[in-house]
Amino acid sequence: MQIKLFTIPIPDSELAVEEVNKFLEGKHILKIDQQLLKTEEENFLCFCIQYEEEGSHKVAVKKSKPDYFDNPNQEAHHQRFVLISSLRDKIAAEEGELPHRVFTDDELIAFTKFDVPLSEAGMVKQRGVGKLKVEKYGKRLLKMLQEELDKRYE
Repeated sequence: MQIKLFTIPIPDSELAVEEVNKFLEGKHILKIDQQLLKTEEENFLCFCIQYEEEGSHKVAVKKSKPDYFDNPNQEAHHQRFVLISSLRDKIAAEEGELPHRVFTDDELIAFTKFDVPLSEAGMVKQRGVGKLKVEKYGKRLLKMLQEELDKRYE
């Protein structure tokens, strides 16, 4: 962040205003403070401009979440996501880990899109999921998922 000060005399402000406008071109303005300054002879408008050179600031780009409702089986995918997410939370609690360290929501969403039963081989194909993660958490998630499905369809 940089700061530039301008003092513009009132009423002879044409040149100073032109200078300010020229300065503002190509700048990313963060904040402008202004104040009226009165002296016995003249009045001035004082500006304190906080800025960054154009292109030097980082724009926050909001990462869009994958949408697991992008196909005809929306409800089934949502139910599968809720089930897998709850199992992930149980594993995280048992391991003393944060749930997103076990599997991220994006990974779980990818798992819900399988039209065939979820497998270790299918898990590894997902971005961010490697063999170590499958060994540590995936096998247990698959076992818990199978047990839950067996209970539901007995």
